[in-house]
Amino acid sequence: MPKNTLKFILLFLIVFVVGLLLEQKEFTFKNNGGINGVLADCKSNYGLLNPFIACDLSEEKNLELIKKLDYELNELINSSIKDKKATKISVFFRDLTSKKWVGINQNENYAPASLLKLPLLITYFKLSEIQPTLFSEKYVFKKDPGSHAQDFEPEIRLEEGKEYTVEELLRRMIVYSDNDAMLFLGEVMDPDFLKKVFSDTGINVRVDEKNEKDFVSPQTYSNILRMLYNSSYLTRQSSEKILKMLGETNFSDGLVAGVPSEILVSHKFGERKIIDKNASSTINELHDCGIIYYPEHPYILCVMTVGDNFDNLKEIIKKASALVYKDFGEINKK
Repeated sequence: MPKNTLKFILLFLIVFVVGLLLEQKEFTFKNNGGINGVLADCKSNYGLLNPFIACDLSEEKNLELIKKLDYELNELINSSIKDKKATKISVFFRDLTSKKWVGINQNENYAPASLLKLPLLITYFKLSEIQPTLFSEKYVFKKDPGSHAQDFEPEIRLEEGKEYTVEELLRRMIVYSDNDAMLFLGEVMDPDFLKKVFSDTGINVRVDEKNEKDFVSPQTYSNILRMLYNSSYLTRQSSEKILKMLGETNFSDGLVAGVPSEILVSHKFGERKIIDKNASSTINELHDCGIIYYPEHPYILCVMTVGDNFDNLKEIIKKASALVYKDFGEINKK
């Protein structure tokens, strides 16, 4: 057999075998959902770690994002305080895919105000797991005499003497952030069960001689959102319903204002005003915490602020949200 013919046959066999191997590898990768093939290549090096973390191929991008966010969020906070737009600002960000996070003053405590409506909602969903008819139960609404005016008033108010289901009261409490609904639901809930669920979610309401008002930090509150996203405390059905309800919240001046209109934001805001008559001054707190559903790559952002002007505080939260979304998008497109 001529040498050239032999070389051609050998070359053909080599190409054929390599082609089969590549085809088999691609077939295996696709039929295992893609990611399993990638994970198998590095599991042997990190046998004791979560493979989805140990085998993360985007580690450099994640670190680049964290450094960028840390710098730019600090710049925003420092400039806002310097310009007297706020007296105190805290931010916590967590990438729900890579698990990486950034925190600036993330453990500083604030008065949660309406943020407490979310753990109260979780309490009702937890109770419904053992009382399936809970949401269909009806109550005649009676306004609590201790109810205070809201700076961000509900679009629709509850009517005195009208009958409502628990489900509708919960929806009013979250979607419209109705304080009357919250006070009513808190009053009819078993206090021991309420205290247990609050404690389970990391919210330890302080009732002591100092009457401490500041007891929730951005990182603590973000853990509640992560718990819902992972459905680690409630059933998947309950967690999904809560996140959907949070996505219908009609407050659009904070986190929502910083992202494109088509992006879903499941969030809860809280506001509080204290008028010091002796000092003739007003202290406002405005917070907004939620899950921003960036396409196929959601993240948590929680911003808590204190200042004397709600408009300034809304703008700070909006800027923080826009900054994170922009940086997040730029890094993930690389």
